[in-house]
Amino acid sequence: MYKSIASADGWFFMHPNVVAGSRPVTYALAMWALPEEGEPVGLVVLNSKTGPAKIATVPPVAGRYLHRDELTPDQLGELLGSLRSCE
Repeated sequence: MYKSIASADGWFFMHPNVVAGSRPVTYALAMWALPEEGEPVGLVVLNSKTGPAKIATVPPVAGRYLHRDELTPDQLGELLGSLRSCE
């Protein structure tokens, strides 16, 4: 249960890829959630080809939150390209 939910416009969660030599995995955050206890967490939209999209917390892996202003031009371009391919 969350005490509060707020927009996370421009925020991302990035973690290392398990495939050696591959680019990090990056998720665009949909919202920030403040649990009853603990630190705020990012929420992402998980799209499914077999059912409705779902909202979930970021994966339970070591990673970090980044604002779009912290992304390199290459990272930002790659993210925008992957978002366009989802349309």
